Amino acid sequence: GKGQLSAQDALKALNALGIPANIKDVNAAGGKMDLAAFEAAVESLGSSCVLDEDALNLAFAAFDMKRNGQVSRKELEHYLAKMGDRLDVEELGHFLEKWDP
Repeated sequence: GKGQLSAQDALKALNALGIPANIKDVNAAGGKMDLAAFEAAVESLGSSCVLDEDALNLAFAAFDMKRNGQVSRKELEHYLAKMGDRLDVEELGHFLEKWDP
């Protein structure tokens, strides 16, 4: 990957976070979003949003490619790489130990 989300993937991720974005918002950011642009969009578009349980479940579902209620190491690696964050094996292991004991 090139470390960018396509317009459609960025829109899906923003909406999964409960942020009421539309394709015009994403296209205003250049049509594709790297991590910095995505974070800026979350901050500006989501400033008045409060994540509730439903929004968190939708965000989780965006990463759950197999739709089995779990985000596997492979799925997490896929989306992190797609967003431009390439963790090495050791970093990912530490992350998973912390958040999925």
